[in-house]
Amino acid sequence: MFVSIIIPTLNEEKNIFKLYYSIEKKFTCKKYEIIYVDDNSSDNTRLRIIDLKNKRKNIKYIFRKEQNLSTAFLDGVKIAKGKFVILMDADLQHSPLDLNKLLYKISTNNLDIVIGSRFLENSHNFSKTTKSIIRLILSKFFISILNNIFKLNTTDPLAGFFIAKKTSLKITKKLYKKGFKILLDYLIVNNKKFKYTDIPITVNKRMHGESKLNLKIFLLFLNQCYFYFLK
Repeated sequence: MFVSIIIPTLNEEKNIFKLYYSIEKKFTCKKYEIIYVDDNSSDNTRLRIIDLKNKRKNIKYIFRKEQNLSTAFLDGVKIAKGKFVILMDADLQHSPLDLNKLLYKISTNNLDIVIGSRFLENSHNFSKTTKSIIRLILSKFFISILNNIFKLNTTDPLAGFFIAKKTSLKITKKLYKKGFKILLDYLIVNNKKFKYTDIPITVNKRMHGESKLNLKIFLLFLNQCYFYFLK
């Protein structure tokens, strides 16, 4: 089987090579491509991606001016060749070993999406900064509300690490498509049709770069919820 790993980037120059070589070492699937979608980085991220592309044949990239993770993922899906598509962060917090668990779960079950959850019993969080802890607490709070309002059946609808059948991602007209929570878009719009489940993952400490979470992203998330609530 062929897998497409979509990695949105914004000022991640120190992580490009480290993440790629970690995936190359730990992901047991032999047929995969990595699609970097860079949202107008102000550092040398784009140069690192081009340099990596010159060294490895399974690299694709899209360079954009827009800064929007949701549409970055959707643009990556448009050029993806894989039967399965994975969304993964560039900051090394998502473990490449968990790629194997995601792929195994979706390929051995009749599922549309498998979510890498931060909140299952066997999940591990090694990011212990104050900002990270506050973020997780807030996420749990909003997840309980989202699951109740939209009748979702997942421990982490706000996850940024998941695998999906590419054919299951065709419907995009009804999606909010702004901010960081593209998974939430798909789950709300297709909740009655999708077959999905969670698996535990490891969240590593961020080695380089800064969190993209800010007031603007938080307000986009609230507007996203309001957008679907009105419908």
